[in-house]
Amino acid sequence: MATTPKVRNRIGRTIYETHCIGSRYDPVTREVVRFNEVLQGNIINVDRAATILSKRFRSKQLIVEELHHYQTYVSAPMDKFMEIVDERTEKEID
Repeated sequence: MATTPKVRNRIGRTIYETHCIGSRYDPVTREVVRFNEVLQGNIINVDRAATILSKRFRSKQLIVEELHHYQTYVSAPMDKFMEIVDERTEKEID
């Protein structure tokens, strides 16, 4: 007797985060302050992380000292996922 394969009907994604630890100059207080910022994505290049953070802080006077990478796999039933998405674009595929 053949068994019918189970239809999972789920959607899953791997979410990557990069935790950046470093120091930056704060022009308001005129002090060097430590930061611990989270960037979305798997950023492995320290210079790339520094560029993103310099835009966030509006200052190029920073040093990224450590990068820590985390990944999380998440999944949800397709119908629940479609209920909670905040942006959706449909197009016909031939």
